[in-house]
Amino acid sequence: MNVLVVAALTLLELTRRRVLVVLVTITLVTVALSGWGLSALWHASFGAHAAASPGEMRLAGSQELVLFLFMFSGVVVLTAVAAGAPAVAAEVEAGTLPAFLARPLGRWEVVLGKWLGLAAVLVPYIAATGALELWVVLRVVGYRAPAPAAALAALVAEGLAVMSLALLLGTRLSAMAAGVVAAAAFFVSWAAGVTGGVGEVLHNRDLVVGATVAKLVMPSDGLWRSAVYHLEPPLALAAATRTATGLAADPFFVASDQPLAFYLWAAAWIAAVVALAVWSFRRREL
Repeated sequence: MNVLVVAALTLLELTRRRVLVVLVTITLVTVALSGWGLSALWHASFGAHAAASPGEMRLAGSQELVLFLFMFSGVVVLTAVAAGAPAVAAEVEAGTLPAFLARPLGRWEVVLGKWLGLAAVLVPYIAATGALELWVVLRVVGYRAPAPAAALAALVAEGLAVMSLALLLGTRLSAMAAGVVAAAAFFVSWAAGVTGGVGEVLHNRDLVVGATVAKLVMPSDGLWRSAVYHLEPPLALAAATRTATGLAADPFFVASDQPLAFYLWAAAWIAAVVALAVWSFRRREL
């Protein structure tokens, strides 16, 4: 019960800081701009007097969808960092936690409650925004992603992974330091994934192994690539398997899904990071 109370207080705090208002505003603006861009692309290049076919337009729409979700992924990461890093660290710095913990409330309940409160914001936000963009692309260009639910689930897991890491770091570092480190871990993981693709093209085993290790240490890039895979048109995936491996270095095209073992590892990684956050906070002097 105490965990749910802390989660509710975390939601109230996010509301007080107008985080929810900002997220809704960003969502409406970005989705409206992407819809306008797709509509303009259709009328300018793929309209009634153009030589392009509806199939080519749907392919262009799929790539526009991937590009939008890449930008949206960045917004998700920044939101996860901005919300997760100060969840514990800011209260430690302000000196409010000792009085809060004087009540019959365990430190583990504080950490889990804050994690649940943050997840209660991130999960519906990511799912609703992604679903809205998928609907816009379907309405404008007629492209339906082959596995939209799997793509959105991967984006949700990516956001939870970054948020969990920021929360963990916030139990030991200042809010600013925790946020910087968590964001850096995400971008390093993404860069390692691109480097691994280059390694596949060049048949460089060291680069591939290094990228694999980075994907296991920080699974955000693997989850992002899973989302991209489930958004790609089946015809494009089939064509990629018959061509050279140069597409492996493209961060906006993924020709194969992640193995089941990776998804299990990502779930275990998030659980382990949350457990480590509980352990770290219980041993911190306040």
